[in-house]
Amino acid sequence: MKQLLFRNLKKNKTQKFLFLFLLLFSSAVFAQIQPAEVKSILPEEGIAEEQVRAFRKLAAEAANLDGETRQKLLGLYDEILTTLAQNKEIQTQIESYRRMQNDIPNTIEQTRQALVQMEVEPPMPAVESMTTAELEKRLTAARLALEEARKNDERIQQESLRRARRRTQIPEEINTFQQQLEQMKLQYIPSLSPFHPTDLAQVSGLLRQVQLDNLRLRIELLEEEDKAYAACEPLLTLQRDLSSRQLAAAERRFRFWEEAVQKARLQEIEQIQARAEQTARLAEGAHPVVRRLTLENAQLARLQTDRVHQIERTANYALTIEAKLREISKDFDNIQAQIAQAGQVTGTLGVLLLTKKNDLPDLRQHQKQIRQRMDESTALQLEWSKYDQQWSALSDLQSQAAQRLLEAGLSPSDPDYPMVFQQTVSLLEEQRQLLQGLAGYTMKYLTALAHLDIQERTLVSTVRRYQRFIDENSFWVKNFSLLRPDDFRLVLPVLREWIQPHRWRQIVSAFWQDLRTEWIVYLVFLGCLGTLVRWCGWMKRTCRKLAEKISRVETDRYVYTLYTLLLSVLLALPWPLGFTFFWWRLREGAVLAPEAASLAEACYETAVRLFVYKIIVLFCSPGGLGEHFQLPADFLRAFRRHAAWYFQIVIPLTFASCLVNDPAIEETARNAVLRFLFLGRQILLMVFLVVLFRPSGVLIRSYLEKSLWLKNLMYVCYGLCWAVPLFFCYLSIVGYGYTAEQLHQRLLTTLVFLLAVFFLYGMLMRWLQASRNLLAYMMHLQSLGLVSGLVETASISEGISAGKRERQEQRLNRLSRQSRKLINTLAFLLILAGVFWIWRSVLPALGVLDKVHLWTSVDAKGQPKIVTLAGVFWAIFITVLTVILTRNIPGFLEVSILRRFPFDAGMRFAITSITRYILVIVGVILVSAQLGIRWSAVQWLVAALSVGLGIGLQEVFANFVCGLLLLFERPLRVGDVVTVGDVTGKVTRIQIRATTIQLWDRKELVVPNRELITGRLVNWTLSDTVQRLIFPIGVAYGSDIKKVEDALYRVAAAHPKVLHDKPAPFVVFDSFGDSALLFELRLYIPSMDCFSEVKHQINCAIDEEFRKEGIEIAFPQRDLHIRTIQAPLSIQQEAPRQG
Repeated sequence: MKQLLFRNLKKNKTQKFLFLFLLLFSSAVFAQIQPAEVKSILPEEGIAEEQVRAFRKLAAEAANLDGETRQKLLGLYDEILTTLAQNKEIQTQIESYRRMQNDIPNTIEQTRQALVQMEVEPPMPAVESMTTAELEKRLTAARLALEEARKNDERIQQESLRRARRRTQIPEEINTFQQQLEQMKLQYIPSLSPFHPTDLAQVSGLLRQVQLDNLRLRIELLEEEDKAYAACEPLLTLQRDLSSRQLAAAERRFRFWEEAVQKARLQEIEQIQARAEQTARLAEGAHPVVRRLTLENAQLARLQTDRVHQIERTANYALTIEAKLREISKDFDNIQAQIAQAGQVTGTLGVLLLTKKNDLPDLRQHQKQIRQRMDESTALQLEWSKYDQQWSALSDLQSQAAQRLLEAGLSPSDPDYPMVFQQTVSLLEEQRQLLQGLAGYTMKYLTALAHLDIQERTLVSTVRRYQRFIDENSFWVKNFSLLRPDDFRLVLPVLREWIQPHRWRQIVSAFWQDLRTEWIVYLVFLGCLGTLVRWCGWMKRTCRKLAEKISRVETDRYVYTLYTLLLSVLLALPWPLGFTFFWWRLREGAVLAPEAASLAEACYETAVRLFVYKIIVLFCSPGGLGEHFQLPADFLRAFRRHAAWYFQIVIPLTFASCLVNDPAIEETARNAVLRFLFLGRQILLMVFLVVLFRPSGVLIRSYLEKSLWLKNLMYVCYGLCWAVPLFFCYLSIVGYGYTAEQLHQRLLTTLVFLLAVFFLYGMLMRWLQASRNLLAYMMHLQSLGLVSGLVETASISEGISAGKRERQEQRLNRLSRQSRKLINTLAFLLILAGVFWIWRSVLPALGVLDKVHLWTSVDAKGQPKIVTLAGVFWAIFITVLTVILTRNIPGFLEVSILRRFPFDAGMRFAITSITRYILVIVGVILVSAQLGIRWSAVQWLVAALSVGLGIGLQEVFANFVCGLLLLFERPLRVGDVVTVGDVTGKVTRIQIRATTIQLWDRKELVVPNRELITGRLVNWTLSDTVQRLIFPIGVAYGSDIKKVEDALYRVAAAHPKVLHDKPAPFVVFDSFGDSALLFELRLYIPSMDCFSEVKHQINCAIDEEFRKEGIEIAFPQRDLHIRTIQAPLSIQQEAPRQG
């Protein structure tokens, strides 16, 4: 179409000129109606809200509008009203900023006058005439004024920081609003026709115009805000000076009143104590009751003095903690503000964070004091209660005085009674006042301790948050320059610095001084060390003897492994104990020498590594725990050899690194030498790991042959053994020294943690193997009849079938497999959790999980609880752990705990089942807590689901409830012989829905639990496992009845499994049968387990005994009478048929 139009224009010049004229005219018209030039449809003063409400009312009442158009119009009018309200509020803020600019000169003048007045501080009032109560009121007022001054100063400081940040943000916001305004102008074309309240396009244009005004007002607001802040800079500076001076004046007043209160308290207590001592001196020749009361009052006065001193020390310490907390919090806020202003952690800020981390206080002492303060507060509450009770008991002074004098043997008829009675009443009244004062001071001390506890706990939590913030933001910080070969020249100056004689002379002199003052400590240490060294030979021989005992099943005990572990720890102690003692004396002694700080750190690090080295050597030595864990001998020898050369080199390098890390050494030289030593340790670690995890080496080869996936994984680990230390070296060389050191420390911590998990895993597997060996050995002795209380003679081995032994062996293997699986899973989960905990502050991908907020819920106390992504992962972890525990806990309980108690199979099964249910319930509760699910929030949903499922799955729920009843009421147990209907068998499993019964032909019958509760059930072994067997026997007529009876009694008495008393076997001559004399042998057996065996053996014994005695066992007889027929019989022979 366009091509046709232009083709026609080319042909006709008149049309061409006409087209160009129309194009220019339309361009001019459209240029006249651009948004920037066209008059607004609004009046000059803007449209009022009343007009918009009137337009909205007309649109709502218009009859010619459909429902959809009316809703759109009403929505547009509502948005216009909202925007107009915002414009009104913005206009108010603009006016406030303008008034602020106009008021600045007056405010500056007032602030200057206040500063001039602050230069002349009013004198403090005289405190000599004030009582302690008045001084305490003044102190309370001064404390409130100080807190208000601190809040005011902090508010001004925060306002200064906020305004500084806002002045950097305002230009960006203005630019953003201007871009939005220009874009909206281009999109907005005003209508030139009269405004109609029901025209959707015109109402939309009205909204656009109001929004344009909103953007203009916002830009104007930001400009006025920036002008106000710029004009307020001199005022803000003066206000900061004024608030600082007011804070300093408030602190001086608080100090003044605090010292005055302390001084007044001490004077009051000293007067009371002096008066009590003077009374005690005057009462030396008085009555014993008077002397005793005088001594008691003197003791109470001393207690008051001590209590006041405690209050004073606690108050001073609380002020120190409060000042430290305020300083750390302020520093923390400033660091956060600087990082937020910069947008990221720059190199300079990273170095600053590392410096701040070193300046943070050590929390161990504060945590120790918090723990001690809890015990002290409990004791003080008891003391206050005791003093208060004693004060209440002295309410009636007259009766108390009379009672004491009566107990002392002084009667009212004595001439000295009135004088002694008056003295006693006076002393008791004084004692009551002392008790009241002591109780009051005790309560004040409790209050001071509570205030101090809050402050110190807040300090600990603040420092922890500060440390966590530093760890998260200062890890990847370049704190060194690039390491160059020229830095090698710095090694010699550092070496010369450390070998200077004066340094070591001061350390030796300090040690000699410490030895002279604390010689008892050194003597005790040498005695303990000498005792350990002397008994080393005996402990090594004992370890070898214990290793020989565990090599035999009949002498193997798990306690021998624990004993070997204790001896190994004692054998590894001497050298580490010596270095630890030197570290203690260097750190905890009386500031021996400033040069000793780095030496003390070197001793500590050496002691730790020496202990690990000695434990590894003893583990791999003959008779060590490695033999208990049944590790190959070549593996132990190789691991011991490689660990020896590694630790013999790394320990001196670590010692040297700690010595060099001395602030007295020049920083550049110190950092260079530390980096060289770090590179040496990394190369050594790389060689050690490469040798240790070499796939063709002795340590790994035997394990790789057992698993293909482990072989593939090992090659990845082998590559990491090369790459990780080299990566650390690279980081240190390019300048990321702090990062490399932190990663190295965490890598070593991970390796030590893996060794600890391996050791714990070995101990658990050793315990499992020892328990299994003991259980198998006991079962073997039981099969041989050598276990007391079970059988009498070894002939029981004939009564134990091969099938029963096989079932016992299968059960033992099943329990062992469950326990191994449980231990393996727990070890794997422990490794995952430990590695995550070690590296969570290093890897942002792990540490950021706590910051990913998914949703918010409310806990049981009504407090909001934020559910994070880390909580979801913990919920998954708990779920997996719960599933694993519920599946494998039966075997673990059976092998570890239940076998030690005299429980039958049913009781053991009930315990394991209930334990599984409890684990499931606990797991659900913990998962719900991690996900923020409260019972009150889901109880209606659970109730509805329960009703629905109860109707749809009625039978399943009935079987579940019946299963719980079976476990608690225990009408049948695992191992019981029961008859259900016409089926008899042994119960093998009781599950939630059904119970499994194994029939005598080895078939399994699954019976719903509801049938066992509501139907008829015969339990042959419920309350009494004794069973009766009846053997019916028939002997021939004419047999000796007495001989038959004696023979049957002898058969019953000869069998070992027949009970011989309570109840005893019994022979009954039952009746005269058709062809036999009918006897019954009635005997009892201990359980149904030997039912078939006893029945078979008794029948065989009866047959053998009857044959021996010549007793004929009758059989049915029939008399056949043949009647003879006299007539001859006719015989007819048929011819054979032809085929």
